[in-house]
Amino acid sequence: MLTATLNFVVGPTFFIGEKMRIRPYGLVGGGLMRSTIKEFAQYLSFNDTRNLGVVDIAGGVYFYPIRRLGVRGDFRYFKGIGANDSAAGWGAITGWDYYRISIGAAIAF
Repeated sequence: MLTATLNFVVGPTFFIGEKMRIRPYGLVGGGLMRSTIKEFAQYLSFNDTRNLGVVDIAGGVYFYPIRRLGVRGDFRYFKGIGANDSAAGWGAITGWDYYRISIGAAIAF
């Protein structure tokens, strides 16, 4: 699965001591999700690739225990807004949604 979205992020930064900081944030955006399931397409009669328009809403936090290195975690909700191969067409709100939780390293410059 490939997700390419453009998001608008808003969040304040709170300093804890001289070097530690925490930054909660919220974001909203949208883009394209492309899924490929070749392993199952050979057994079933459907197209193995789908292009889906999506909007996403998320919230998360950056935590920097030292000045330049930290961790990031967020929770995202994706909602389908149509697909090029559906009868509803592009822009129609579809009946699927998707949740994703991610954790990663953060480097500040």
